[in-house]
Amino acid sequence: METVHSEEFETSFKIKNVGKNVMNNIFIKGICSCTTFDIYKKSLQPTEEQKVNITITLFDEKAYFLKEIYVYGSFYPYLRKIQIVGNKN
Repeated sequence: METVHSEEFETSFKIKNVGKNVMNNIFIKGICSCTTFDIYKKSLQPTEEQKVNITITLFDEKAYFLKEIYVYGSFYPYLRKIQIVGNKN
């Protein structure tokens, strides 16, 4: 858990294709409009990886926060959930 002292929090995660086939239809979604993403590739070749940058605007957060990011694609399981937790000071 990270302590945040501003209205915006930036973080990132990596997606890597560890399979032998092309990973297609990558779609990343936040649970609210407070979450934005840099442009990311919609498909990855085998062994290719990419870093996805996230900006979360913490409008009314006063203390502990939990934000969820969903990653969809042509992989199994078809949905991955990423939780970002922190404390706004």
